[in-house]
Amino acid sequence: MQDQLTHSTADRQKNIDTIKTFLSSPIADKAIRDAHYDPEEVRRAIPTLSDQELADLAARSNQVQQQFVAGRLTGTELALIAVAFVVIIVVIIVH
Repeated sequence: MQDQLTHSTADRQKNIDTIKTFLSSPIADKAIRDAHYDPEEVRRAIPTLSDQELADLAARSNQVQQQFVAGRLTGTELALIAVAFVVIIVVIIVH
């Protein structure tokens, strides 16, 4: 049981870090500011999400980053996705 708890905690932290890294990229940070959100406040809110919400957003973050690196997404598309992530985070927290 202790191993399962440790593994769960490690997975949760990894997902938090993945989302924070994505939202901390220069393109995402600028998009968040342009949408009139405080990037630091958004990053502080991430740990309040449930394990499932974190896992889902982390998986999507990884997918978006891979597509951007591969040239399948433009900077503008990446920025729009980052703002969408922020809106999702805000809606989850408020709801």
